[in-house]
Amino acid sequence: CLGSADPQRGHCMGELEEEEEDIDVRIGAPAVLTAVINNDSIALIYSGRIQSYAVIFAKCTKRVHCSDETLCSKKKEKIYYFQDDNIFNITELLPAAHYNLSFTSPDHNETLELVTNANIEDYTGGHPEIPVISTLVVEDKVVNVTWYPVDTCVP
Repeated sequence: CLGSADPQRGHCMGELEEEEEDIDVRIGAPAVLTAVINNDSIALIYSGRIQSYAVIFAKCTKRVHCSDETLCSKKKEKIYYFQDDNIFNITELLPAAHYNLSFTSPDHNETLELVTNANIEDYTGGHPEIPVISTLVVEDKVVNVTWYPVDTCVP
């Protein structure tokens, strides 16, 4: 009996039906991408269960009013794979560039936002500031990484 409509009288609201085979609805622990920032690269470290495969797609898009020579001159799309290793390196960063990266694995969708906000004149170490991660949102099947350009075109 599922319960009583009237606890005093003990009337039954319905009979418990025979259970069918259980369905596994467990949700795995979310994968996390951690960033390690260097002068001209970002290493994304994937923690969590290592997938049979996971892919990151990166594309640099040219900024308005910037020449091809100063920004995104390579015009290449790169595809990176996590296989046995769980570290993904983004290299050859262009600080004024906008990049979209999608991280695909069988279990997870993640979104990272990377933002550049320094002017090249403010940086005396030879490189302007590169993007830093400001947010990480775990979803279900893809990681989209986006960071935004600084105000000036830089070589």
